[in-house]
Amino acid sequence: MVDNIPTNNNESIRSKNSTRHSHVRFVNMTDRKVDVVWINYEGVRVKYRTLDPREYFDVTSFVTHPWIFLDSNTHTKLVVSQKEVFDIPEPVFVRGREGNSVPTRAYVRIMLPLYSLKECAYQAIQKSLQNPNDAFDLEIPKFLQKDLCERCTQAQAGIPFRSPSVSSNS
Repeated sequence: MVDNIPTNNNESIRSKNSTRHSHVRFVNMTDRKVDVVWINYEGVRVKYRTLDPREYFDVTSFVTHPWIFLDSNTHTKLVVSQKEVFDIPEPVFVRGREGNSVPTRAYVRIMLPLYSLKECAYQAIQKSLQNPNDAFDLEIPKFLQKDLCERCTQAQAGIPFRSPSVSSNS
């Protein structure tokens, strides 16, 4: 299943033309459902698949094609090698039984970033809210209510939320 999902307007990440194939296995190492998302040539996010916890997905992609990984429920970005954007690596070849070169498959482990205590609290509260405006009923400071409402609204719209505690390496 391939779905287009909204993108943040300030991002300029996009796939570039390439003829070099590379084989990867995306492995969900988290206890969350993860959306595997390719960023196409126009910078549009294309969801390829949702992985259950500990599930994997094999794909043949191209060098220069970026991928991101999102928590399916909160749309919070997850990481690979502590980076929010994964660029497909150059293929690695080994000698086959008949002496020919055979490409290997790169293992890509999707993990949770190191979240701040504030981010962990946001995520826990966000899961319990039925409606973004319910944030204003919580007995927390007004600026936190507003932030929480905005996060929930973005999650409902499918817009990924980038945690301020994780640096983007784009």
